[in-house]
Amino acid sequence: MPRSGSQYVEELIIRTIEKYTKKEVWNFREPFTKSDAYVPYFVNGKFQTIWKDLSYGGLFREHIDNVISIIESAPKDQSMVMRIMLVNESPAEILQVLRLANFSFIFLKRENVKNHLLSWATSLTTDEWKDEDSWFTKFKKLFKKQEKKEMVKFNEFGKLIWLHNKITNFDDQIKKLPIRGDVVFYENVLDTLAGVLGVPEICKRTTLRKQGYKKLDLLATNAIHVRVFIDDLLQK
Repeated sequence: MPRSGSQYVEELIIRTIEKYTKKEVWNFREPFTKSDAYVPYFVNGKFQTIWKDLSYGGLFREHIDNVISIIESAPKDQSMVMRIMLVNESPAEILQVLRLANFSFIFLKRENVKNHLLSWATSLTTDEWKDEDSWFTKFKKLFKKQEKKEMVKFNEFGKLIWLHNKITNFDDQIKKLPIRGDVVFYENVLDTLAGVLGVPEICKRTTLRKQGYKKLDLLATNAIHVRVFIDDLLQK
């Protein structure tokens, strides 16, 4: 689901697997979301992805076939990671291919639903979807003046209702899938992910960090109204 921390956890998984296997992980990112798909390709034998909007025409079907072909033809010892948003009605065909390719599945969710919704509201307000901690980001903070964001009115209340419904029905949706996996909570992922991956400890050196939700009050002129709306949602 959006704002569940999947990009952050994805990087934790990749860095940890590479640490213990000493081999590069193929990161498919999020290949099966039509409007936000990542298309895999190879440059001099090195795995790469590029972002494309595949909402139109028959491009998405061709893309699915290409991803499946790469998975099925990959070396047996090649580690691969991808994110699949269950809100996007992922075809059963895709999940079946991944299951037959011996993929392991992790279902990521947030234990604190209020913070999940606040994080969603914050990103809808800022249109920022990840918080990087790379050398480039640090360089910008040190040597470039950051533009002060003007406060705006939050109007995406329908999307808060949509996400709340998805969170409420998430466990039931998992039970209907033709796959099984471990449920991991974003809040304590650093304590539980090692056990799920079967390694002594998680590699915590990442370029992404957990993105906060508390700055909503600095960005939305009606932040108090948003918080009250979320509280009302949670009481239903």
